[in-house]
Amino acid sequence: MFRSYLVGIASERVTSELMVWLLMIGSVSAFDESDDGWLKPLLCVNISLCGIGDWREMQKLVKRFMWIGLVYDKPWKMVFESTIA
Repeated sequence: MFRSYLVGIASERVTSELMVWLLMIGSVSAFDESDDGWLKPLLCVNISLCGIGDWREMQKLVKRFMWIGLVYDKPWKMVFESTIA
């Protein structure tokens, strides 16, 4: 259900910043490697639209939303780095 929602709102008026956050939340809580085929391209596009070039910039963006560094830093960094590689 969450995947359908994310794919559906990708073309609507949702900010790229919010989309990055939603995709990252999904990547560590609801999705697994079988979702990489649709998740990573969508994430990559939105990261690019946000002008994010490294992990420090990504942290600045996600800290504007709900963020618990102790919980999210390690898994999100792995997702981020594998997406922009």
